[in-house]
Amino acid sequence: QLYNLVRLKLVDLTQPQKASGEIKALIKENNLFMDSQFSEPSLTTIYDIIEKLDELSLKAFEEQQSYDFTDMLYITLRKLQTKEWEIPFWASFYNVVVDEAQDLSPIQLILLLYFKRKNGRYIFILDPKQAIYAFSGADSNSFRKIKYLYAPIKEFDLPINYRCAVSHLKYVNELYSIGIQPCDTAPQGSIKKTNINTCLNLAKSGDFIVGRKNKWLIPIILGLIKRGKPVYIKDESFVKEIISFIKRSKIEEIDLFQRKLQSTRKKLKEKVEERLQETQSDEESIDLDTIQETDIDSNEIERITIVLDLIKNFKKEHSTNSKKAFLSYVETILNTKPTKECIIVSSIHCVKGLEATNVFVLNEGKPVTDGYMSIEQKQQEYNLSYVSLTRAKENLYLVKAEGEEYN
Repeated sequence: QLYNLVRLKLVDLTQPQKASGEIKALIKENNLFMDSQFSEPSLTTIYDIIEKLDELSLKAFEEQQSYDFTDMLYITLRKLQTKEWEIPFWASFYNVVVDEAQDLSPIQLILLLYFKRKNGRYIFILDPKQAIYAFSGADSNSFRKIKYLYAPIKEFDLPINYRCAVSHLKYVNELYSIGIQPCDTAPQGSIKKTNINTCLNLAKSGDFIVGRKNKWLIPIILGLIKRGKPVYIKDESFVKEIISFIKRSKIEEIDLFQRKLQSTRKKLKEKVEERLQETQSDEESIDLDTIQETDIDSNEIERITIVLDLIKNFKKEHSTNSKKAFLSYVETILNTKPTKECIIVSSIHCVKGLEATNVFVLNEGKPVTDGYMSIEQKQQEYNLSYVSLTRAKENLYLVKAEGEEYN
Protein backbone atom coordinates (compact mmCIF):
# COMPACT_ATOMS: atom_id res chain seq x y z
CA GLN A 1 0.00 0.00 0.00
CA LEU A 2 2.82 2.39 0.84
CA TYR A 3 4.61 1.63 -2.43
CA ASN A 4 1.37 2.33 -4.32
CA LEU A 5 1.00 5.68 -2.54
CA VAL A 6 4.63 6.54 -3.33
CA ARG A 7 3.88 6.02 -7.01
CA LEU A 8 0.46 7.69 -7.00
CA LYS A 9 1.89 10.74 -5.23
CA LEU A 10 4.91 10.84 -7.57
CA VAL A 11 7.55 10.62 -4.83
CA ASP A 12 10.95 10.99 -6.53
CA LEU A 13 13.02 8.01 -5.36
CA THR A 14 16.16 9.42 -6.99
CA GLN A 15 16.34 12.00 -4.17
CA PRO A 16 16.65 9.82 -1.03
CA GLN A 17 16.50 12.57 1.61
CA LYS A 18 13.47 14.34 0.17
CA ALA A 19 11.77 11.02 -0.68
CA SER A 20 12.27 9.71 2.88
CA GLY A 21 10.54 12.79 4.29
CA GLU A 22 7.60 12.36 1.91
CA ILE A 23 7.37 8.63 2.71
CA LYS A 24 7.30 9.38 6.44
CA ALA A 25 4.44 11.83 5.87
CA LEU A 26 2.51 9.22 3.84
CA ILE A 27 2.87 6.67 6.66
CA LYS A 28 1.42 9.14 9.18
CA GLU A 29 -1.35 10.47 6.94
CA ASN A 30 -2.61 7.01 5.98
CA ASN A 31 -2.14 5.20 9.31
CA LEU A 32 0.03 2.46 7.81
CA PHE A 33 1.71 -0.43 9.68
CA MET A 34 -1.55 -1.01 11.54
CA ASP A 35 -1.06 -4.64 12.58
CA SER A 36 -0.12 -4.42 16.26
CA GLN A 37 1.82 -7.69 16.25
CA PHE A 38 4.57 -6.13 14.12
CA SER A 39 6.71 -3.08 14.83
CA GLU A 40 7.26 -0.42 12.19
CA PRO A 41 10.59 -0.77 10.31
CA SER A 42 13.07 2.11 10.30
CA LEU A 43 12.64 4.77 7.62
CA THR A 44 15.95 3.71 6.05
CA THR A 45 14.70 0.11 5.76
CA ILE A 46 11.39 1.28 4.34
CA TYR A 47 13.12 3.44 1.71
CA ASP A 48 15.47 0.58 0.73
CA ILE A 49 12.55 -1.85 0.36
CA ILE A 50 10.51 0.60 -1.73
CA GLU A 51 13.51 1.26 -3.97
CA LYS A 52 13.95 -2.51 -4.43
CA LEU A 53 10.23 -2.95 -5.11
CA ASP A 54 10.49 -0.29 -7.78
CA GLU A 55 13.35 -2.14 -9.44
CA LEU A 56 11.51 -5.50 -9.27
CA SER A 57 8.27 -3.97 -10.53
CA LEU A 58 9.92 -2.58 -13.65
CA LYS A 59 11.83 -5.82 -14.18
CA ALA A 60 8.64 -7.91 -13.92
CA PHE A 61 7.01 -5.67 -16.49
CA GLU A 62 9.91 -5.83 -18.95
CA GLU A 63 10.53 -9.56 -18.64
CA GLN A 64 7.07 -11.01 -17.95
CA GLN A 65 4.66 -8.24 -18.98
CA SER A 66 3.39 -8.45 -15.40
CA TYR A 67 1.75 -5.31 -13.98
CA ASP A 68 -0.97 -4.14 -11.58
CA PHE A 69 -3.37 -1.18 -11.72
CA THR A 70 -0.87 1.34 -10.32
CA ASP A 71 1.79 0.02 -12.73
CA MET A 72 -0.51 0.94 -15.62
CA LEU A 73 -0.27 4.57 -14.51
CA TYR A 74 3.28 4.58 -13.14
CA ILE A 75 5.12 2.66 -15.85
CA THR A 76 3.23 4.42 -18.62
CA LEU A 77 4.15 7.84 -17.21
CA ARG A 78 7.81 6.86 -16.78
CA LYS A 79 7.98 5.59 -20.37
CA LEU A 80 6.34 8.77 -21.68
CA GLN A 81 8.57 11.06 -19.65
CA THR A 82 11.75 9.35 -20.91
CA LYS A 83 10.29 9.36 -24.45
CA GLU A 84 10.72 5.61 -24.68
CA TRP A 85 7.02 5.58 -25.50
CA GLU A 86 4.88 8.17 -27.20
CA ILE A 87 1.14 8.53 -27.68
CA PRO A 88 0.34 7.90 -31.36
CA PHE A 89 -1.82 10.49 -33.08
CA TRP A 90 -4.79 8.17 -33.36
CA ALA A 91 -4.72 7.51 -29.60
CA SER A 92 -4.92 11.18 -28.57
CA PHE A 93 -8.09 13.25 -28.42
CA TYR A 94 -9.45 16.68 -29.25
CA ASN A 95 -11.71 16.60 -26.20
CA VAL A 96 -10.83 14.88 -22.93
CA VAL A 97 -13.73 14.81 -20.44
CA VAL A 98 -12.79 13.88 -16.89
CA ASP A 99 -15.63 13.09 -14.50
CA GLU A 100 -15.17 12.88 -10.68
CA ALA A 101 -11.99 14.89 -11.18
CA GLN A 102 -11.76 15.69 -7.46
CA ASP A 103 -10.57 12.10 -6.90
CA LEU A 104 -7.58 12.20 -9.25
CA SER A 105 -4.17 11.43 -7.77
CA PRO A 106 -1.12 13.52 -8.77
CA ILE A 107 0.05 10.82 -11.21
CA GLN A 108 -3.34 10.77 -12.98
CA LEU A 109 -3.32 14.56 -13.31
CA ILE A 110 0.15 14.50 -14.90
CA LEU A 111 -0.59 11.52 -17.14
CA LEU A 112 -3.67 13.22 -18.61
CA LEU A 113 -1.42 15.93 -20.08
CA TYR A 114 -0.18 13.43 -22.68
CA PHE A 115 -3.54 12.49 -24.18
CA LYS A 116 -4.80 15.69 -25.81
CA ARG A 117 -4.17 16.75 -29.37
CA LYS A 118 -2.95 20.23 -30.23
CA ASN A 119 -5.75 22.82 -30.01
CA GLY A 120 -7.92 20.32 -28.13
CA ARG A 121 -9.42 20.89 -24.69
CA TYR A 122 -9.96 19.27 -21.33
CA ILE A 123 -13.26 19.36 -19.48
CA PHE A 124 -13.02 18.58 -15.76
CA ILE A 125 -16.23 17.89 -13.87
CA LEU A 126 -15.81 17.81 -10.13
CA ASP A 127 -17.18 18.56 -6.69
CA PRO A 128 -14.34 19.15 -4.18
CA LYS A 129 -16.72 18.32 -1.34
CA GLN A 130 -17.10 14.78 -2.65
CA ALA A 131 -13.36 14.00 -2.53
CA ILE A 132 -13.17 10.73 -0.55
CA TYR A 133 -10.24 8.75 -1.96
CA ALA A 134 -7.26 9.97 0.09
CA PHE A 135 -6.13 6.34 0.48
CA SER A 136 -5.68 6.23 -3.31
CA GLY A 137 -3.47 9.28 -3.44
CA ALA A 138 -6.18 11.93 -3.99
CA ASP A 139 -7.00 14.82 -1.67
CA SER A 140 -9.71 17.44 -1.23
CA ASN A 141 -7.54 20.14 -2.80
CA SER A 142 -6.62 18.28 -5.98
CA PHE A 143 -8.83 20.66 -7.99
CA ARG A 144 -6.34 23.44 -7.17
CA LYS A 145 -3.63 21.51 -9.03
CA ILE A 146 -5.85 21.44 -12.12
CA LYS A 147 -5.91 25.24 -12.15
CA TYR A 148 -2.16 25.60 -12.60
CA LEU A 149 -1.37 22.36 -14.48
CA TYR A 150 -3.93 23.15 -17.18
CA ALA A 151 -3.85 26.96 -17.16
CA PRO A 152 -5.38 29.03 -18.61
CA ILE A 153 -8.79 27.66 -17.69
CA LYS A 154 -12.40 28.82 -17.62
CA GLU A 155 -14.61 27.87 -14.69
CA PHE A 156 -18.36 27.24 -14.80
CA ASP A 157 -20.66 26.49 -11.88
CA LEU A 158 -23.01 23.53 -12.15
CA PRO A 159 -25.53 24.45 -9.42
CA ILE A 160 -28.36 22.07 -10.37
CA ASN A 161 -28.58 18.49 -9.11
CA TYR A 162 -30.74 16.25 -11.31
CA ARG A 163 -30.87 13.22 -9.02
CA CYS A 164 -31.58 14.17 -5.41
CA ALA A 165 -34.89 15.04 -3.79
CA VAL A 166 -35.56 18.60 -2.63
CA SER A 167 -35.48 17.73 1.07
CA HIS A 168 -32.13 15.94 0.85
CA LEU A 169 -30.34 18.81 -0.85
CA LYS A 170 -31.85 21.30 1.58
CA TYR A 171 -30.51 19.18 4.43
CA VAL A 172 -26.92 18.95 3.15
CA ASN A 173 -26.93 22.64 2.23
CA GLU A 174 -27.84 23.48 5.81
CA LEU A 175 -25.16 21.15 7.19
CA TYR A 176 -22.24 21.87 4.88
CA SER A 177 -23.14 24.91 2.72
CA ILE A 178 -22.85 22.82 -0.44
CA GLY A 179 -24.74 25.32 -2.61
CA ILE A 180 -26.25 22.77 -5.02
CA GLN A 181 -29.96 23.12 -5.78
CA PRO A 182 -32.60 20.60 -6.97
CA CYS A 183 -33.99 20.65 -10.48
CA ASP A 184 -37.54 21.88 -11.13
CA THR A 185 -38.92 18.35 -11.47
CA ALA A 186 -37.18 16.91 -8.38
CA PRO A 187 -39.47 15.00 -5.97
CA GLN A 188 -39.92 16.43 -2.50
CA GLY A 189 -38.50 13.28 -0.88
CA SER A 190 -38.55 12.46 2.80
CA ILE A 191 -36.03 12.35 5.64
CA LYS A 192 -36.89 10.23 8.64
CA LYS A 193 -34.98 9.47 11.82
CA THR A 194 -35.22 5.88 12.91
CA ASN A 195 -33.44 3.14 14.87
CA ILE A 196 -31.64 -0.03 13.87
CA ASN A 197 -34.56 -2.35 14.60
CA THR A 198 -36.94 -0.35 12.39
CA CYS A 199 -34.24 -0.14 9.71
CA LEU A 200 -33.91 -3.94 9.69
CA ASN A 201 -37.69 -4.39 9.46
CA LEU A 202 -38.24 -1.79 6.72
CA ALA A 203 -35.29 -2.60 4.45
CA LYS A 204 -36.17 -4.54 1.30
CA SER A 205 -34.59 -5.72 -1.94
CA GLY A 206 -32.58 -3.03 -3.72
CA ASP A 207 -32.31 -0.73 -0.68
CA PHE A 208 -28.96 0.56 0.56
CA ILE A 209 -27.79 0.43 4.16
CA VAL A 210 -24.54 2.39 4.41
CA GLY A 211 -22.14 3.27 7.22
CA ARG A 212 -18.83 4.99 7.71
CA LYS A 213 -17.28 2.15 9.75
CA ASN A 214 -17.26 -1.51 8.83
CA LYS A 215 -17.85 -2.59 12.43
CA TRP A 216 -21.29 -0.94 12.25
CA LEU A 217 -22.23 -3.16 9.31
CA ILE A 218 -21.84 -6.56 11.00
CA PRO A 219 -24.84 -6.20 13.40
CA ILE A 220 -26.88 -5.01 10.40
CA ILE A 221 -25.86 -8.02 8.29
CA LEU A 222 -26.63 -10.45 11.12
CA GLY A 223 -29.96 -8.75 11.84
CA LEU A 224 -31.07 -8.96 8.20
CA ILE A 225 -30.07 -12.63 7.96
CA LYS A 226 -32.10 -13.43 11.09
CA ARG A 227 -35.10 -11.87 9.37
CA GLY A 228 -34.58 -14.03 6.30
CA LYS A 229 -33.52 -11.10 4.12
CA PRO A 230 -30.70 -11.80 1.64
CA VAL A 231 -27.70 -9.48 1.90
CA TYR A 232 -25.10 -8.35 -0.61
CA ILE A 233 -21.91 -6.84 0.83
CA LYS A 234 -20.50 -4.48 -1.75
CA ASP A 235 -17.09 -4.04 -0.14
CA GLU A 236 -15.34 -7.26 -1.12
CA SER A 237 -12.00 -6.11 0.32
CA PHE A 238 -13.61 -5.74 3.76
CA VAL A 239 -14.79 -9.37 3.64
CA LYS A 240 -11.38 -10.60 2.49
CA GLU A 241 -9.71 -8.71 5.34
CA ILE A 242 -11.96 -10.32 7.97
CA ILE A 243 -11.45 -13.83 6.55
CA SER A 244 -7.69 -13.25 6.37
CA PHE A 245 -7.66 -12.04 9.98
CA ILE A 246 -9.41 -15.23 11.13
CA LYS A 247 -7.13 -17.49 9.06
CA ARG A 248 -3.97 -15.86 10.44
CA SER A 249 -4.69 -17.11 13.94
CA LYS A 250 -3.18 -20.51 14.75
CA ILE A 251 -5.81 -21.16 17.44
CA GLU A 252 -8.18 -23.88 16.17
CA GLU A 253 -10.76 -23.84 18.98
CA ILE A 254 -13.40 -21.10 18.85
CA ASP A 255 -13.73 -20.73 22.62
CA LEU A 256 -9.99 -20.21 23.02
CA PHE A 257 -9.90 -17.90 19.99
CA GLN A 258 -12.73 -15.85 21.48
CA ARG A 259 -11.01 -15.49 24.87
CA LYS A 260 -7.75 -14.50 23.19
CA LEU A 261 -9.50 -11.79 21.17
CA GLN A 262 -11.37 -10.50 24.22
CA SER A 263 -8.11 -10.27 26.17
CA THR A 264 -6.31 -8.50 23.33
CA ARG A 265 -9.16 -6.03 22.84
CA LYS A 266 -9.22 -5.21 26.56
CA LYS A 267 -5.47 -4.50 26.60
CA LEU A 268 -5.69 -2.34 23.46
CA LYS A 269 -8.59 -0.33 24.89
CA GLU A 270 -6.63 0.30 28.07
CA LYS A 271 -3.64 1.47 26.02
CA VAL A 272 -5.80 3.88 23.99
CA GLU A 273 -7.55 5.26 27.08
CA GLU A 274 -4.25 5.72 28.90
CA ARG A 275 -2.75 7.50 25.89
CA LEU A 276 -5.76 9.78 25.57
CA GLN A 277 -5.72 10.68 29.27
CA GLU A 278 -2.03 11.60 29.03
CA THR A 279 -2.64 13.98 26.13
CA GLN A 280 -6.02 15.48 27.10
CA SER A 281 -4.47 17.79 29.70
CA ASP A 282 -2.02 19.30 27.24
CA GLU A 283 -3.11 19.42 23.59
CA GLU A 284 0.29 20.81 22.55
CA SER A 285 1.87 17.51 23.57
CA ILE A 286 -0.07 15.58 20.94
CA ASP A 287 2.27 14.64 18.10
CA LEU A 288 1.98 12.59 14.92
CA ASP A 289 3.36 9.47 16.60
CA THR A 290 0.63 9.62 19.27
CA ILE A 291 -2.01 10.07 16.58
CA GLN A 292 -0.68 7.13 14.58
CA GLU A 293 -0.43 4.82 17.60
CA THR A 294 -3.99 5.66 18.63
CA ASP A 295 -5.31 5.03 15.12
CA ILE A 296 -3.39 1.74 14.85
CA ASP A 297 -4.88 0.39 18.08
CA SER A 298 -8.37 1.73 17.30
CA ASN A 299 -8.39 -0.04 13.93
CA GLU A 300 -7.22 -3.27 15.55
CA ILE A 301 -9.99 -2.95 18.18
CA GLU A 302 -12.53 -2.48 15.39
CA ARG A 303 -11.31 -5.58 13.54
CA ILE A 304 -11.41 -7.69 16.73
CA THR A 305 -14.90 -6.40 17.60
CA ILE A 306 -16.20 -7.47 14.18
CA VAL A 307 -14.84 -11.02 14.61
CA LEU A 308 -16.17 -11.26 18.19
CA ASP A 309 -19.65 -10.27 16.96
CA LEU A 310 -19.46 -13.00 14.34
CA ILE A 311 -18.30 -15.58 16.91
CA LYS A 312 -21.12 -14.64 19.28
CA ASN A 313 -23.72 -15.16 16.57
CA PHE A 314 -22.05 -18.36 15.34
CA LYS A 315 -22.17 -19.91 18.83
CA LYS A 316 -25.88 -19.16 19.11
CA GLU A 317 -26.54 -21.25 16.00
CA HIS A 318 -23.85 -23.95 16.20
CA SER A 319 -22.59 -26.27 18.92
CA THR A 320 -19.23 -27.04 17.31
CA ASN A 321 -16.03 -25.51 18.67
CA SER A 322 -14.19 -25.79 15.33
CA LYS A 323 -12.61 -22.69 13.81
CA LYS A 324 -12.87 -24.35 10.40
CA ALA A 325 -16.66 -24.53 10.80
CA PHE A 326 -16.70 -20.89 11.98
CA LEU A 327 -14.68 -19.80 8.94
CA SER A 328 -17.12 -21.61 6.65
CA TYR A 329 -20.00 -19.84 8.42
CA VAL A 330 -18.35 -16.43 7.95
CA GLU A 331 -17.70 -17.04 4.26
CA THR A 332 -21.37 -18.00 3.81
CA ILE A 333 -23.03 -15.06 5.55
CA LEU A 334 -20.65 -12.39 4.25
CA ASN A 335 -21.98 -12.67 0.72
CA THR A 336 -20.23 -10.64 -1.99
CA LYS A 337 -22.28 -11.91 -4.96
CA PRO A 338 -25.18 -9.59 -5.85
CA THR A 339 -28.71 -10.71 -6.76
CA LYS A 340 -31.89 -8.70 -7.40
CA GLU A 341 -33.37 -9.92 -4.11
CA CYS A 342 -30.52 -8.60 -1.96
CA ILE A 343 -30.33 -5.60 0.31
CA ILE A 344 -27.04 -3.81 -0.33
CA VAL A 345 -24.96 -3.26 2.82
CA SER A 346 -21.91 -1.14 2.18
CA SER A 347 -19.33 1.34 3.36
CA ILE A 348 -19.90 4.86 2.06
CA HIS A 349 -16.83 4.64 -0.20
CA CYS A 350 -18.36 1.79 -2.18
CA VAL A 351 -21.67 3.54 -2.98
CA LYS A 352 -20.07 6.67 -4.43
CA GLY A 353 -21.90 7.44 -7.67
CA LEU A 354 -24.71 4.97 -6.93
CA GLU A 355 -28.31 5.57 -5.88
CA ALA A 356 -31.37 3.76 -4.55
CA THR A 357 -34.98 4.65 -3.88
CA ASN A 358 -34.52 4.01 -0.16
CA VAL A 359 -31.24 4.58 1.67
CA PHE A 360 -30.57 3.95 5.36
CA VAL A 361 -27.53 5.83 6.69
CA LEU A 362 -26.04 4.62 9.96
CA ASN A 363 -24.95 7.11 12.64
CA GLU A 364 -27.48 9.50 11.05
CA GLY A 365 -24.85 10.30 8.42
CA LYS A 366 -22.74 12.27 10.90
CA PRO A 367 -19.03 12.72 10.13
CA VAL A 368 -16.73 10.68 12.36
CA THR A 369 -14.01 13.05 13.51
CA ASP A 370 -11.77 13.52 16.52
CA GLY A 371 -9.10 15.90 17.69
CA TYR A 372 -6.27 13.73 16.40
CA MET A 373 -7.16 14.00 12.71
CA SER A 374 -5.35 16.21 10.24
CA ILE A 375 -7.33 18.94 8.46
CA GLU A 376 -7.42 16.76 5.33
CA GLN A 377 -8.67 13.71 7.26
CA LYS A 378 -11.47 15.77 8.82
CA GLN A 379 -12.45 17.18 5.44
CA GLN A 380 -12.65 13.65 4.04
CA GLU A 381 -15.08 12.73 6.85
CA TYR A 382 -17.35 15.69 6.06
CA ASN A 383 -17.19 14.73 2.39
CA LEU A 384 -18.19 11.14 3.18
CA SER A 385 -21.16 12.41 5.16
CA TYR A 386 -22.23 14.55 2.20
CA VAL A 387 -21.93 11.57 -0.17
CA SER A 388 -23.96 9.30 2.14
CA LEU A 389 -26.80 11.82 2.48
CA THR A 390 -27.22 12.21 -1.29
CA ARG A 391 -27.63 8.57 -2.38
CA ALA A 392 -31.42 8.37 -1.93
CA LYS A 393 -33.76 9.18 -4.81
CA GLU A 394 -36.82 9.34 -2.54
CA ASN A 395 -36.57 8.19 1.09
CA LEU A 396 -33.58 8.94 3.32
CA TYR A 397 -33.51 7.23 6.72
CA LEU A 398 -31.11 8.50 9.40
CA VAL A 399 -30.40 5.52 11.64
CA LYS A 400 -29.21 5.75 15.24
CA ALA A 401 -28.11 2.86 17.42
CA GLU A 402 -30.37 1.81 20.28
CA GLY A 403 -28.87 1.93 23.76
CA GLU A 404 -25.41 3.01 22.59
CA GLU A 405 -23.72 5.73 20.66
CA TYR A 406 -21.85 5.09 17.46
CA ASN A 407 -18.13 5.61 17.84
